[in-house]
Amino acid sequence: MDLNLSQWLAKIEAIHPTEIELGLERVERVAQSMGLLHSMGNRKVITVAGTNGKGSCVATLEALLLCKSGVGKAQLKFGSYTSPHFLAYNERIKLQGTNASDALLCQAFSAIDQARGDISLSYFEFGTLAALYCFDREDVDVAILEVGLGGRLDAVNIVDADIGIVTSIALDHQDWLGSDLEVIGREKSGIFRRDKPALCASVDVPDSVSGYANEIGANFLSAGRDFSWSTNNNNWQLQLSNGRELRCSQAPDLPLPSVAAAAEALSQLDMMAGDAHCAAALMNLKLIGRGQQMKVGGRRFVLDVAHNPAASERLSATMQQRYPDAALHIVFSIMADKDILGVLAPWVGVDAQFYLCPLGNNPRAAEPKYLYSQLEQLDLSGHCCDSVEAALDTVIEASDASDIVLVMGSFFTVAEALQIFDSRH
Repeated sequence: MDLNLSQWLAKIEAIHPTEIELGLERVERVAQSMGLLHSMGNRKVITVAGTNGKGSCVATLEALLLCKSGVGKAQLKFGSYTSPHFLAYNERIKLQGTNASDALLCQAFSAIDQARGDISLSYFEFGTLAALYCFDREDVDVAILEVGLGGRLDAVNIVDADIGIVTSIALDHQDWLGSDLEVIGREKSGIFRRDKPALCASVDVPDSVSGYANEIGANFLSAGRDFSWSTNNNNWQLQLSNGRELRCSQAPDLPLPSVAAAAEALSQLDMMAGDAHCAAALMNLKLIGRGQQMKVGGRRFVLDVAHNPAASERLSATMQQRYPDAALHIVFSIMADKDILGVLAPWVGVDAQFYLCPLGNNPRAAEPKYLYSQLEQLDLSGHCCDSVEAALDTVIEASDASDIVLVMGSFFTVAEALQIFDSRH
């Protein structure tokens, strides 16, 4: 019997006992048997790792490749693989910036299931192989692979990258990666390859990143030294390592280090369109759940998946800069294993009211009462709600049209809010 996409997703979720299992042997064996690693050797591969900013880097790569593919006679074909998704699994695998179809994904899962035999694959490993299958079927010229967790032992690292990008290094997933930034940096730089460009988007990274690149003979390029950016009255200028400069009358609405690294990577591959096309693509950059702005119920909403201290600090600074005079209401929920005090600390001193909520039936989510105890430790103000929907209703009732409502924390928090908004249209 042919399975539909939701049935396939239920099946692959049940196959493997754990959601995460780092290691390459099992997924590599299946990829080899399907001929996917040989197939990927015919494409340019960009692999993106990092604590924060991976999704923004991938979105920039997509936007710049899309404008390149529309210039000139030759159509440049590309695909991308990211995780997690917000509303539909199809978001994880895109072709020319468009979500893969249910039919193609089902075809991929069926082929993988037949090829794996008695090899147990995790949910993420199934997805990674499905992405490689889709890229093979569509014969893409460029494949963009976002690391799920870490780098060295992540499933996407079965593919040798032509360019490896590390966007940032900070504390997150300590249960898997530890709390030593040097060790985390070494794990993430495991995507680098000998004689290939190895980019770092941050000027503040552990020495282990450049150290590993130099150790294996990769061509290390770092932000601030080899490529850089500057802003002046919101005008944005990017300087690439080849001497090329890009100017935008408006800064991209995504983390600038990730945007700059993406442009540098495509410059290394000689896949950048003309200045005007690139500037237009950069100025129009938007990404779901990263500073995403929308109006709902007569209120101004910002949605952001900041779920670790570094991301929360950046978000707090951005919100205060953009909305200095607006009252701030924060709908907040997060996984219990995160550094919750560290995520909340950047909001100390900010005039904000928190609305704490559970996340559906997610057993990993922190309980609102526990979140409230964390608020109390920092002398932050807030109260508990019964659900994300209740929190949204409460905040719309309690706020004014001039206020800003921020939905932040887990991907699940933002996804649930988006589903609620979508259902009310």
